[in-house]
Amino acid sequence: MAALNKLCLLVLVTLPSFGQTMQSPLTTLIFHSASRSLRPIIGMTGSSYLGPALYADLDFASVSPDQKTAIIETASRVTLIRNMQDAAEIETAITAIDRILWSNDSSIAILFSSANRKLQWITNGKAGSVTTLPETARLLAAQADANLAIVAAGGRVYKIAPDAAPVQIAALGDPTAAAINGDTIYVADAADRQIFELSNNVQHSFLGPADGIEDPTALLLSADGATLYVAMKSSRSLSAYSTAEKTLTARLALDWTPSSFESLSKETFLLNPGARAGEPFSVFSLRNGPTEFFIPTGDAK
Repeated sequence: MAALNKLCLLVLVTLPSFGQTMQSPLTTLIFHSASRSLRPIIGMTGSSYLGPALYADLDFASVSPDQKTAIIETASRVTLIRNMQDAAEIETAITAIDRILWSNDSSIAILFSSANRKLQWITNGKAGSVTTLPETARLLAAQADANLAIVAAGGRVYKIAPDAAPVQIAALGDPTAAAINGDTIYVADAADRQIFELSNNVQHSFLGPADGIEDPTALLLSADGATLYVAMKSSRSLSAYSTAEKTLTARLALDWTPSSFESLSKETFLLNPGARAGEPFSVFSLRNGPTEFFIPTGDAK
């Protein structure tokens, strides 16, 4: 337990290091699946912890980027909470939700249930039509305005827009993650140890084993599209690549296995949203230069 109460800093290799900052206050709520609760992050970047549960006994929850809205599910009931106090059930919302992606302006949420193979848009709290995938699927990414989702099913990669049929854009061995930059889509294939670039209906190999790609599990593009961050599972590492030069610019080692870049707020991302009981959250921040820090998830102080 003592290990959870100390700050764990980055372990960097000999490439140029990511900067570190201890100055940005956090005012973020986060879903802690191990305690089935929605909890606040208390403290400053690099020395924060989880506060007591604001909502408990939840099957799933997600908070919008502006931290003003949350969607929670409990006992097959999906509820929208505005300003963290005004709650209303979302009628006809899908259930068994295990991932939600939000638009940057927090007005749209894409609900996804891998168990039920269903995808649904929620716009300003109103449920839209439901897309059912033909087989086990994974929600990989969404456009900044959330008007387009990238989904993988059975090795095939699809673009899905609201009220439209899925459109296949690629067939890969094991598509695990994606990132969107305008009309360009980057897709990670863990089977072939590749990052592919899809643009104008043409697929190109963008990065591969020679570039240090192993088993990519998550992708993140910087706001300007100049840097692609790749999280790798087996090596517990995170690498940054220049999208223009296709070159590695930095790499860091992680103490915990990354699974996604789950948005907590603008420029702050959770690397292990499914943290088990007693396991800290690993957070990646771009607020004042890229940095990674841990948040203990034990009893609130």
